[in-house]
Amino acid sequence: MLTIALLHAALLFAAGRWLLPQMLQFLAAHRLCDRNYRGETIPTACGLLLWLLVLLENMAVALTDKIGWPALTGAGFGVAHPYSALFMSYSVSLGAVALLGFIDDAAGQKHIKGLSGHWKQWKEQRLLSTGLVKASGTAVAAAVFVLRQEDQSLAQGCCQILLLMLLTNTFNLLDLRPGRALKSFFSIVLLWLLTEALYMAVMMENEAPVFLLDSKLLPMAIPVLTGACLLFGADLRGELMLGDTGANLLGFALGCWLIVTTGWLVQSVLLLLTAALHLISWRSSLSRLIERNRMLLWFDLLGRGKGT
Repeated sequence: MLTIALLHAALLFAAGRWLLPQMLQFLAAHRLCDRNYRGETIPTACGLLLWLLVLLENMAVALTDKIGWPALTGAGFGVAHPYSALFMSYSVSLGAVALLGFIDDAAGQKHIKGLSGHWKQWKEQRLLSTGLVKASGTAVAAAVFVLRQEDQSLAQGCCQILLLMLLTNTFNLLDLRPGRALKSFFSIVLLWLLTEALYMAVMMENEAPVFLLDSKLLPMAIPVLTGACLLFGADLRGELMLGDTGANLLGFALGCWLIVTTGWLVQSVLLLLTAALHLISWRSSLSRLIERNRMLLWFDLLGRGKGT
């Protein structure tokens, strides 16, 4: 299983290396650029690469299954069928979230910032911002994915939908400085790996597989992790923006992985943490809070060159 996963990752990495400059050229040609916090104009919506790799993964699975190479399809990951209900609902939901983010990047009201800004426009002018449309669409996409989960109550399903929505917007809130969203994403994944590895070492129970070796998760995670690695350097240098396309996709994908692999207790804790973060961001800027905390500021500046 691990060999097949590494092969998929290598092929997607090679495809992504070729796609990245083509995508940047496309975005620049169609003026999909925005000003960063320093006032520089750089390409935005570069998280589109993540979704392109998800599409390529789906195409590869469909093609190899069609021509009868089961070792290279979902069966190679130990999945009963490459187009299981879980995998398909994940792909469709992730595509919807990426599309909503891309629309916001291309036609969104850039002057409206934060949850309070969108709420203020609705309250004062009774106008739906693209941000509110995106939030509504994300709720529908989350429901499509969550409804495919088995053995859960209505209350658990509603909480999972809310968790997906909050995680999606959390990465949108983080994506205001070079590398911040991706560093947070990789840190959560690393913490997840270490926690599960420690659990296995202490409990010695095989039913708690290490995150990256979970057969249900591998086809979902590989394209996003590969794309995130490809974008990380340029994002850290301030040469591109993930945009809502990328930030929302990262948060939604991470939420889906957590729902698939963790229990109700972990999900409840994460729901409370993300809800608290949103309450804080409603009243104050996350960037200001980070600047006031020495440890958070060190992490935020880690890897960024002078002037970024």
